[in-house]
Amino acid sequence: RCCASARACGGAMAFEEEEVAAALASALVVLPGEEIARGGGFLRGHGTYVESGPAGDSDDDDDAAPVADEEGGDPSVRLVASVAGVVLRVNRLISVRPVQSRYGGDVGDVVVGRIVSVGNKQWHVDLGARQLGTLMLGSINLPGGALRRRTLEDQLQMRTLFVENDLLSAEVSSFYQHGGMAIHTRSMRYGKLANGQLVTVSPSLIKRLSQHFVSLPCGVDAIFGLNGRIWLTVARSGEEAGDHVERSRMTDEMELENRLHAERVISPESREAIARVRNAILALAATGRLVNPVAVMAVVTRSEELGLAAKAMLAPDVSDALLGPVST
Repeated sequence: RCCASARACGGAMAFEEEEVAAALASALVVLPGEEIARGGGFLRGHGTYVESGPAGDSDDDDDAAPVADEEGGDPSVRLVASVAGVVLRVNRLISVRPVQSRYGGDVGDVVVGRIVSVGNKQWHVDLGARQLGTLMLGSINLPGGALRRRTLEDQLQMRTLFVENDLLSAEVSSFYQHGGMAIHTRSMRYGKLANGQLVTVSPSLIKRLSQHFVSLPCGVDAIFGLNGRIWLTVARSGEEAGDHVERSRMTDEMELENRLHAERVISPESREAIARVRNAILALAATGRLVNPVAVMAVVTRSEELGLAAKAMLAPDVSDALLGPVST
């Protein structure tokens, strides 16, 4: 029954993606200042503004965007785009989704954030969104995996868990009425990030993947955050916790493994592998290509075939040769 449900969900998701792709193929793309609708029988959404008065000579321009006439409204009232993007219409609500914007977020997204401040029973996290995210004290794993109510002692020990400028991986759990995101780190795969490098790209270049925690063949572990932040670190080995501790999902052993990984000295070869992956990501982002594990490894492999050093991958004269065979 579970397998059937999973197949049904996968089919529904694929069907929704096909619908979205078909909708975007026939969507209206507008530039700032272009007229979207006229007549006043609409609701103004994000990325638009209302303008009263004559439409000017926009009707005489053959290249002007098509205008939707609304019945029963004042023809002198126009809805104009304020950003460049795709027009979205839900009944009477008309909005424009910009090509590039800050991270909007969705429930279930894997994100990488930075602690900004420590508050009362909560941490404020910069996720690259319009507002700071909130990580509540009750939304984390306590040391040792204890399952109990949070007490005053836990509040006093909050700075032993996360402090300002700490990096962490988390998952979006819900949204507040004011638009802020609530995140959680209840799973053992989430938590504080250390001993690695953070790479930031536009959130529009990272699409939803089946797995955002990826071990690349070049010996680098990566977390592809949907908010445009990618965490790179050296791949973990099963012997980091010692011969007497086997790799498992037990809380104590995972905490020990995380602590040993944070204190691990990264070899020069591993540092070069991380730098090569980092420059591959920046090379893809500079040309507006999607950033995913397959594309990143294709650039890394191509750089090794060309005999390029990691620091030479971002040179303008090698961009065509490096990214030519890469398709996203």
